[in-house]
Amino acid sequence: MDCKQLNELTGNPISTYIKTDSGILANNGNYHIDSAYGGFKLVQISNKGCGIVDVTTFGYGTKRQVHESIRSIINVLNNQC
Repeated sequence: MDCKQLNELTGNPISTYIKTDSGILANNGNYHIDSAYGGFKLVQISNKGCGIVDVTTFGYGTKRQVHESIRSIINVLNNQC
């Protein structure tokens, strides 16, 4: 979907995880798509331990719902710059 563009616009890491000498860490601030129960949602990593925040707030929805939410966020960000 459009997570790469959203991460670039917000200055957040594009990759979800980073490999370090001490192991694999979550990239704080990264937006990505989470899926479960046959649905999808946009989430943002909120700490190095991989805690996430549900950005879309409607729970798990369809791919179309998530795509439209991401496009709306990107449109708002583009209009503010």
